[in-house]
Amino acid sequence: MNNLQNTGGKMKSLKEDNLNLIREYYPHIYSFIKNQETDREQYQLLPTKSDLYNIEIKRKENPSFLLYSKYDPRNETENWINSVEEVIGESQSILLFGFGLGYHMERLIERYPDRTIYVIEPDLDIFLTAMEARDHSKILKHKKIGMLAIGKGELVFRRFIATLTSQLSNSFCLLYMPNYLKLYEEEIKQFQELFRATILTDRTNYATQIIFKREWPENAILNLLKTYKGRSLTGVKSYFKDHTAIIVGSGPSLDQDIDYLRELQNHAIIIAAGTSTQALLSRGIRPHLIVSVDGSVKNYEAFSDLDIEGIPFVYASYIKHKIIEEKVNELYHVFISSETMTSYIIGLTESDPSFFTTASVTGTVIQTAVYLGCKKLIFVGQDLSYPGKTIYSSGIDHFSDKELTRFINNISEEVQNVQGGTNPTTKPMKNMLENIEMVIGYYDDTIEFINTSQMGAVIKGARNVPLSKMLDELKCQEMTPEKFGGIFNDHALPYSDTKTREIIDRMHECLNELRRLQEGPITKILDEFESLSKKLDKKKEKTIEKSLVRINWLWEEITSSAIFDPVYGFVVQVDISIYYRFLPTIIDCSEITKKAEFVITHLGRLVASIYSETPILIKLFEQVIESVNQSKKNI
Repeated sequence: MNNLQNTGGKMKSLKEDNLNLIREYYPHIYSFIKNQETDREQYQLLPTKSDLYNIEIKRKENPSFLLYSKYDPRNETENWINSVEEVIGESQSILLFGFGLGYHMERLIERYPDRTIYVIEPDLDIFLTAMEARDHSKILKHKKIGMLAIGKGELVFRRFIATLTSQLSNSFCLLYMPNYLKLYEEEIKQFQELFRATILTDRTNYATQIIFKREWPENAILNLLKTYKGRSLTGVKSYFKDHTAIIVGSGPSLDQDIDYLRELQNHAIIIAAGTSTQALLSRGIRPHLIVSVDGSVKNYEAFSDLDIEGIPFVYASYIKHKIIEEKVNELYHVFISSETMTSYIIGLTESDPSFFTTASVTGTVIQTAVYLGCKKLIFVGQDLSYPGKTIYSSGIDHFSDKELTRFINNISEEVQNVQGGTNPTTKPMKNMLENIEMVIGYYDDTIEFINTSQMGAVIKGARNVPLSKMLDELKCQEMTPEKFGGIFNDHALPYSDTKTREIIDRMHECLNELRRLQEGPITKILDEFESLSKKLDKKKEKTIEKSLVRINWLWEEITSSAIFDPVYGFVVQVDISIYYRFLPTIIDCSEITKKAEFVITHLGRLVASIYSETPILIKLFEQVIESVNQSKKNI
């Protein structure tokens, strides 16, 4: 009986068999599709002349669209695989946009059984129809399917791309099912843009993490002295739901709106994003709130001479420690998802403000404003480009002429501006803009975003409205800086004595565990790596295998430590990320000497990094605990 006769019960049986395989191999997909039904009015299976199924898709804009040829889908996909052979080349990973009825996937598996394949199907109805049409066990059981995803839209695409890029360790190629280029033109365009932006963001993030590899952990640990005795924003969550937040940046358009901000000082909640505090204070405007996350010395220089006493100051744990060391009151902290060490030591709960990592302080400010309950967010001075090659508004003076010249010399990109033209920009600034647009997209239609810049970049997801046209509306609200600060002081409360003792205990736990790991398994595994290198030279496979077993056992002892994920997961996150990219290669390698070489190269690099950072962490925790003990004596 051929596929064309597989109607009624047979199709139901096929679907059940496929779903059982999906439940076994892709449980996250199964939980998503198990109760979903196909839209049979728009998606119909049709026979082809080769006794295989095709899909007819009916839409308003296109009454009838066939996914494959009317004759022979397999022959069609054979021609396709030949046409992309050069594109695939030596790529070890293949990303396929479109599952369809599985014909293209089957051809890829047949031709390239050793390549890892990642596939995303944007149309749920096509996938459900495919489950009824054919036996997909060959695909679903294939060991080299790296990821299978279903759905479309920015959030789905971002999650898929983020997971994909975290796993890729070698060359890859991107392929599309031919008719998807017509049927899903807009989705593919969006996918390509997000993929490019993610690659750029990853590169920027890696570069940033490498630059601040020592500085961020140092700041996070030393800032514990303020954080454990300080306050989080928990008590003021959603408190300001009837108020508008103005998020102030340092762009040159701030000069045009500064007088309007002065008029709004007792009405809307003015939040200074990082160093824009400098520009506001220089014009006599005291913001309601300051948010700062930058861990650099430059950020400290920007705040070092500012009178910010009396202004609530929200910070992330890796802010330059000298900034909050010199500020006694009005300190409030938020948790950043990528900074796991502070979250672990403080004992993060579901009620605490935990924000996802962003490429700029503006992303953190947006999340802070939303956490406070604000439903309308207005960007002022957020040019996110360099109009006329002007870097900052007046009042920003923590950069030398030489540094500003270097900024200008790095301008090599362009972005669309609000006037319909383009603005010069740099790759990092372009990445920052796209990252902010991603944050805006995260909130969908629940929050209204307005961009007031009349010279800056277009910010997708934000309407462009001059601040002058919103004065009357905003003046109907009332929120003085004094009232705002009082609410923070009254409702964002310090940690209890019990909680404080728990935090101090975890500091001691971290210190003791770091010492144990350094003196025990970390030192031992390094010795084992040295021994393994010597055995490789002699090519004795049995002793090599025994050495790999011992390394695996010691590595498990290290990773099973309670502090591995929260502490090392933050401190050497780049090294861990690189190692996990190559982990599938190590696992799949069957040649023992080659596997040993991979282990020495990739795991060895990670362990060496852990070994070098651990003594520094020990000294920092010793310093903090000594300061805690000293403060107890002084009480």
